[in-house]
Amino acid sequence: MPKAVRNLAVLLAALSLCACNPIDGVMAIVGLSMLGTDGLVHGTYTEEILPVPEALASGMLMTTRKAYQAIGAPGKGEYGSLSILGQISHELVGPEDIGNPSIGKQYFTRQDMKVIDVPRGTTFKVLEVMAVTKHGIKTIDSGQGPICFLVLADSQGEKYYTSTNAFGINREDRFVKYISASPSIKTAMLSSDSFGECRKFTFNP
Repeated sequence: MPKAVRNLAVLLAALSLCACNPIDGVMAIVGLSMLGTDGLVHGTYTEEILPVPEALASGMLMTTRKAYQAIGAPGKGEYGSLSILGQISHELVGPEDIGNPSIGKQYFTRQDMKVIDVPRGTTFKVLEVMAVTKHGIKTIDSGQGPICFLVLADSQGEKYYTSTNAFGINREDRFVKYISASPSIKTAMLSSDSFGECRKFTFNP
């Protein structure tokens, strides 16, 4: 049976259980989600290119302390199916995420990604802003989004991606500085609050 047909049949069966017995239906959906065998159950993503604010496009980002990059294979990993984000093999990761017990280095190594250092003082240009939306049953527990990502390029032209949430909220978690190309805009440390809601993306250094 084709996978898409099987997905639909499984989903309809689970929803039917929900109608007859909500507890059985929820348990069926949770069990199917844990199997993670296909798009409807495991979750799929779509991406949208957003306008890059001029201040962000013309400026530069620089790491102010050691950060990390998680390197995988294009077309693999959580966002591997996406035509733009899925083809970028380097993810810029902050020290707070690597040191977080619930995320940590193992989150990336379990996805066959290699984690290596990004030295302090590494600079990046912002190439694109992407909104990524999740679809499927797993949005029940993780939310649909969208989540905003920046597509970056280092001085050698290597592309990276990073979520705007990765810049942290607390002062001690911040690791990237924005350097403006305009003297009228001050240099500032970036946080997740430097960016507006993903559906109406704004940049406020």
